[in-house]
Amino acid sequence: MNDASPGSFGAEIGVTRRSLAVGALFVAMLSLVTPYNNHYVVSPAYPSGHHLPLGPLFLLTATILMFNGVLRRLVPRWRLRRAELAVVWCMMGVTVAIPSKAFTEYLIPQLVAARYMATPENQWVELFHAHLSEWVVPTDPRAITGFYEGESAVPFAAWVKPLAMWGAYALALYAAMYCFSVLMRRQWVEREHLAFPLAQLPMELITPDHEQGVGAFFRNRTMWIGFALAATIHLLNGANTYLPTIPRLPTDFALDRFLTERPWSALRPFPLTFQPSVIGVTYLLTLQVSFSVWFFYLLYKSEVLVGTMLGFRMTSSPGEFGYTRHFASHLDMGAFAVLTAYLLWKARRHLSTVARRGDDDREPSSWPAHRSAHRSAPSPRRSVCRR
Repeated sequence: MNDASPGSFGAEIGVTRRSLAVGALFVAMLSLVTPYNNHYVVSPAYPSGHHLPLGPLFLLTATILMFNGVLRRLVPRWRLRRAELAVVWCMMGVTVAIPSKAFTEYLIPQLVAARYMATPENQWVELFHAHLSEWVVPTDPRAITGFYEGESAVPFAAWVKPLAMWGAYALALYAAMYCFSVLMRRQWVEREHLAFPLAQLPMELITPDHEQGVGAFFRNRTMWIGFALAATIHLLNGANTYLPTIPRLPTDFALDRFLTERPWSALRPFPLTFQPSVIGVTYLLTLQVSFSVWFFYLLYKSEVLVGTMLGFRMTSSPGEFGYTRHFASHLDMGAFAVLTAYLLWKARRHLSTVARRGDDDREPSSWPAHRSAHRSAPSPRRSVCRR
């Protein structure tokens, strides 16, 4: 396989001091920018919380076009190689969810909510406060009250022990997922031929052309036309947020005004959103997955309609967005359970072989990581539960 072909890095070494340094710098930048952007910026773009994380994608693109572009002309040997760019992307892609909605944004408020929101009526103090150890949640009243009411200095000492514990949990969770991914690599990649949309686009970006300096992706005229159209929509609408005199291109629609009578009113809200980035990502998905996205949404709406016609009470979900009905959460968990069971059943022979032999000599170079993953996979769970 050619060294420049997608999925192959030849003899390149990706984990180098400079790739780790650049990756760590970008991770720190995203960790600082994301909380501020999500909570203080009007109509934020969520650089870390989308289907395709925009922050890492922007930094990777800027590194290829600007950083590598300048070094190619001045000091070519200092350019980040393809494998190093892949390491930088992986570092950002793996950690970008932590400061956003996938971990910290929901975790931190939960650590103090149980004490701050305790009242004589809900009896939380009697029910479970005795089970909240100081190494799990802050116990300093200043930290609890100050988090919600502000106007006080942050008592960092009260947060050190709980955050250290939850940080260890996050590391253990990531280690477990890494081990599981290593064990399942052959099954997913070579047997099931799964598509990895979050990897396909970065792989196209970092594939170089040794004569032109950048890959064919950046020299594709059709890509730039599509990018210009999508960027124009987002730039105009973003500018309209701060300068209302700038025209706004409508991208959000709703069918609510047509759903005014029962039982059709139960379908509200029924938003229709035009997002060019989502349309682009769907081209990287399999036909079955992209079909399922909208089919099951319409199926859920049909369930709401039929349930209302039959007289069932359709309460709204208490989640952040509140669009969905409460029963949808149970459907989601059931779907995850069935999907997990199905994937494990399909991989039963592969997992049986790995469990029996403890290694797979058909893996590239009989990866040491594969043997380590086999030995270490249960340990993150034990490290968390032991205490």
